[in-house]
Amino acid sequence: CRGVESVVTLSDVLVYTAHSSIGHEYEELLKRKLRERGVGYQTEEELRALGCDKTPDTRLDVPIGVGGRVVNWIESKASFGDRENHRSYLNDQLWSYWNRFGPGLVIYWFGYIDELNYLEDKGILVRDCFPDDIVTMDPLAVKTSGLKHL
Repeated sequence: CRGVESVVTLSDVLVYTAHSSIGHEYEELLKRKLRERGVGYQTEEELRALGCDKTPDTRLDVPIGVGGRVVNWIESKASFGDRENHRSYLNDQLWSYWNRFGPGLVIYWFGYIDELNYLEDKGILVRDCFPDDIVTMDPLAVKTSGLKHL
């Protein structure tokens, strides 16, 4: 059955390659959407170069608001979000991002089950597309009246 092992191995490689390629395409879509909205960010590669070991796809330079919640990072998943996948991502990735960078957002581009929204109050939002309702902040528009200058 050596031929069967070769086929399975080749099949696994092809599936992994296709999944990685699709994942990369959706990460690029996320970055394009952020640029279109004028939202600055650091990429996973840039964060790793700074010494971060656990890195989301994008860490925002300035937090945004989504649905009245603060978002510091966005993770792109070119998959459907079900209980099992989400639990695995929470344990392997999302809680680490939350601990390092604060609240964030995971986008399951192929949809997700509604019950995954249970962590919104704890700071992990779930969506199936780039949100239309983002609020950006202008860090230069800080009101300084009433403050004493030293």
